[in-house]
Amino acid sequence: MKVKRIIAGLLAMVMLLTATLPTSNVKAASGTASLDSLGKLGTVNVGSKSESGIWLQTLVNEKPVFCMDLGLACHTGYTYISKTKTISSDSSNKKDALEAKIGYWYAISKNKSNKAWVYAQCLIWAVEEGITSESGLKDIISQVKKNTGYYSNDTIYSDIFNPGKTVSCDVDIWEYSGSTKKNQVQRLLQINSTETEYNFYPLKSSDYYRQRITLQKQDEDGKALSQVTFRFTAKNIKELYSYQYNGWGDSVKEDVDDDATTFTQDVKTDSNGKIIFRFTYQLNSKKYYYVKDNDLKGMTNDEKKEIKETLDDKGYSYASDLSKAGAEKLIKNDINDQMDDISNNYVIEEISSGNNNILTSFVVDAGLNKITSQSSNKVTVTLTKSDSWKKNSDGKWPETAEESYSNYRACIQACS
Repeated sequence: MKVKRIIAGLLAMVMLLTATLPTSNVKAASGTASLDSLGKLGTVNVGSKSESGIWLQTLVNEKPVFCMDLGLACHTGYTYISKTKTISSDSSNKKDALEAKIGYWYAISKNKSNKAWVYAQCLIWAVEEGITSESGLKDIISQVKKNTGYYSNDTIYSDIFNPGKTVSCDVDIWEYSGSTKKNQVQRLLQINSTETEYNFYPLKSSDYYRQRITLQKQDEDGKALSQVTFRFTAKNIKELYSYQYNGWGDSVKEDVDDDATTFTQDVKTDSNGKIIFRFTYQLNSKKYYYVKDNDLKGMTNDEKKEIKETLDDKGYSYASDLSKAGAEKLIKNDINDQMDDISNNYVIEEISSGNNNILTSFVVDAGLNKITSQSSNKVTVTLTKSDSWKKNSDGKWPETAEESYSNYRACIQACS
């Protein structure tokens, strides 16, 4: 989903560095009104008039507008024709000057949020009703803040009416074009602005680790027994990525099928009575979302809050600062946490001794402490983070010989 930020553009609200721009009219556009419910927002008294009950936001062609005539009608389906003009905060027309500041705060400072719309609508009603004093406008703001709690910590009057610069708005004044008497129907004010899109992007990563089991079959005299068949079963099939084993015959290295639900492999001991099994696992982080650095630099706190609310609604994870660096840090922590939780079970079962005169049974070297259960011809080995290793910084696995990482081996010896 794309989150939009309202910015000033050539045809938008822009900061005026020179004198007031002249009023300019363009070709009239037509539109159809509709209404959205904002729920119950309390009662706001504007002079002798008031708004209460279910508050309705008026839209023209599906874009929010402001009613200019409190108490007059506007119904879904009403048709309108617009004229565009520019209003500026340094205009000699007091109403235009105040409404330019209100429109700028609503569209630029507050990104056309519904919360800001409620304040702006009440203030525009007030200005149109002739309430232009600081005390009068502060009273309207106080009523809305008390009723809704919106922007409860903001200095709203100062933010709107003392912007510290000259601001202007391109606005559309929508006049009713239907058959009802015009003096019974609302005029509508639309704040125009260009829109640029802020996107957020998913980021995820993966890492690999390896574990090894070395099994040895000997007779009661310590002589190596070759071509004894053992069955290896890896229980953590979800993360198992690939495997490699050395036994009788050529070394085998394979990836695990993506749709595999079990992993079992029968292998014969080599001429030294050994089987070396290496299991490689893949850890995948969650997706973490971020906003590009260039976009973050130009965003206001309200815009960042809007993106976070959208991400929260979708159940997406993100760094508190919305940055890519923050997402990467979360990914690293995610994978490290998964490494800490490693607990992989392997079942090793002797299937055939390869000699009718030798029993298919074996015992485990008691000094390894990796065996979690065993029977006469089967053991379960549990390996954790301490029995795992990752690639070197050059991307190569660090093991070079069987003796390396011997603490990851579970050596199993035969008995008669």
